[in-house]
Amino acid sequence: YPAGSIVYLRNGQMGYVLESAGPLIIPFTDPRGETLTNNPDPMDLSEYESDDVLKIDNRRSIKTPLEVYDFLPA
Repeated sequence: YPAGSIVYLRNGQMGYVLESAGPLIIPFTDPRGETLTNNPDPMDLSEYESDDVLKIDNRRSIKTPLEVYDFLPA
């Protein structure tokens, strides 16, 4: 997944890809799609290989930050 892209996780969250390796993402919505108000820590998804809900949802297309601008934190 290219750095700078937006991906959906299987639990419904959206995240910003920091690094392709892993990938390393910063989630910015909760599972209901609501923008997070706190500053979440980056997540290395390779650490959650056994957790299906924290995998990238390949059924949904990768987005650009402009496409999800309304969901990004201030």
